[in-house]
Amino acid sequence: MTIDNQTPGGLSSKINYGDQQTVEKLKVTGFINADDIVFLRVLNTNRALVDLDLSGTRIVAGGGTYGDDPKYKTTDDVLGENMWGDFGYFRKLSLPSVKEYTYWSTFGSTTGKCTLEVDTLIVNGSITEFDMSWLGQSLISNASRYKSIATNLYLPEGLKRLLLQDLQTGSRYPIGKGGRKLEFVTFPSTMEAVETDAISDVNMIVVSYIKEPQNVRNETTNPKYPLTKWKGTIYVPKGTVDKYKESCFGHMTIKEMLDVDSISIDAEMMYLHVGEITNLAATIYPDEAYDKAYSWRSEDENIATVDENGTVTAKAYGRTKIIAEANNGVKDSCDIIVYDKTTGVVMDEKVEINIGENVQLIAKTLPLETSDSFVVWSSNDESVASVDENGVVCGYKQGHCVITATSINGGYTANCTVNVLQPITDIQLDKHEVTVKTGNSVQLKATILPDNADNEQVVWTSDNEDIATVSTDGIVIAKKAGVAMIMCKSEENEGINDVCQVTVIQPVTGIILDKNDVVLSKLGEVVKLIPTIQPEDASNKEVRWSSSKENVCTVSDNGTIVALDDGVSIVIATTVDGGFVAVCTVNVTTLSGIENINISDNEQVDGFYTIDGLRLIKPQKGLNIVKFKNGAIKKILVK
Repeated sequence: MTIDNQTPGGLSSKINYGDQQTVEKLKVTGFINADDIVFLRVLNTNRALVDLDLSGTRIVAGGGTYGDDPKYKTTDDVLGENMWGDFGYFRKLSLPSVKEYTYWSTFGSTTGKCTLEVDTLIVNGSITEFDMSWLGQSLISNASRYKSIATNLYLPEGLKRLLLQDLQTGSRYPIGKGGRKLEFVTFPSTMEAVETDAISDVNMIVVSYIKEPQNVRNETTNPKYPLTKWKGTIYVPKGTVDKYKESCFGHMTIKEMLDVDSISIDAEMMYLHVGEITNLAATIYPDEAYDKAYSWRSEDENIATVDENGTVTAKAYGRTKIIAEANNGVKDSCDIIVYDKTTGVVMDEKVEINIGENVQLIAKTLPLETSDSFVVWSSNDESVASVDENGVVCGYKQGHCVITATSINGGYTANCTVNVLQPITDIQLDKHEVTVKTGNSVQLKATILPDNADNEQVVWTSDNEDIATVSTDGIVIAKKAGVAMIMCKSEENEGINDVCQVTVIQPVTGIILDKNDVVLSKLGEVVKLIPTIQPEDASNKEVRWSSSKENVCTVSDNGTIVALDDGVSIVIATTVDGGFVAVCTVNVTTLSGIENINISDNEQVDGFYTIDGLRLIKPQKGLNIVKFKNGAIKKILVK
């Protein structure tokens, strides 16, 4: 939890009562005074607070006192007397950024007995000296008066002098009498002197940023005690190993510092449910890096928290990042997605598919939107239909089976009955070409294959309903002359179909001739009859012609009449379609207007001619024109 406290003394109002009872890790920025220090002490000693970061705060004057004595008031930018000794255990304590502190007494107790113990103590600010002697004091007896309150100590840049006293085994007040052993300390690059008192030797791990260690003074506060021999392991900047060998730290195991290049969390992403707890682990690279310490934090503790051991606890639906960060700032992250706990599963209860087809089932977990929808799929009869890990169902044979979706969280289930159908594979019509007269109908029949198809429903259509329509039963009704394509297609698959070409014809209903009576007065005279077929759009307008007396006149295929002899003939026009008849009476007469004579023996004929003036070799049957040499002209009829 992070709190920005811009009103000194108001920190308690920024944290609700429930969080005050449970908060373990707290970062405060802004300003604090004596009232805030007392509040933080309560959270630590009476509640759950064990990780406190005050590096972003300033101590300011104001408020009450942090102890019973009126002298325990806060002063701007000062770690005051006996300010921290009454706190309890901290995994990590990062002190406020200050300009001054009251030396060893800042960790003393207002009640006379120091209860502060810190795994990792981080000192912040622009101080130049830090006194680690008498970090905690007890007035009960001298035997337990001095003790170290920190195991690991981080000192700020700018510090020039460090005083250590009575902090380790071998001191005049052994560690067994109380407190803990200081095992690790950092030396900033600005360090000029290390002062010890009553310590025969120092055995710890030191990370030193001092580049000229030969200039660091190893001093004692009391001449009656010998200079301390520094033992243990010291990590030093690159290229300074020889200098450290010639310094007061020469008795230590000297190792050149390797920076942390990277840190890797063992998971890139994790899915959790509210209340679920899991562990993350991080690895520092290279393995020889001198400072393998790292810290854990969550970008949003309302969604998930993480403790110093990498234990992640899911709090609420949402997404956040868990970050592992080395002391040099190198970091890695793991995406944490938190879902509400699943309370049920829902999906479609029934679905139909054809053999060989696939269908995607969608299963959703409850509560909708905030649960994970992670399910495991199964089929109770994979010979009918199978389902893959993504919920895709494939039908194999006709029948039905049950597909089950089981939630990973909670084991809730939902079932869907899958009916696998035999689809139509072919349609065959009994006719593919048919001719129908207008007004008539014809029944088309469709055969569905295979005969066990589940859906035998078909759709009948005509591509030109002005010419022919088709009913849902395949009955075609002819409307008007023309051609229409009648299609029968599967209701479930339009690609499966068959087609019949329907030719609609308009039958003949009658015939009319443009002439019903014709008189021809010349042999060879020609006249043409023009028939009219009814109705106008009749499909077959072919007519057959005949003459009742072909010696009187003949008629051609196109209705042309030629007069051959006097007499009467009936010319008949008969329709090929329907046999409808129309007649014309043809009267050939050539006798009127010219006298019929016989040629005598004493008359000399100059020549014979047709009535059109064509010269003949000899008279022809029928009417002839005779020209005599005496200039006379007569008409003769040759029988």
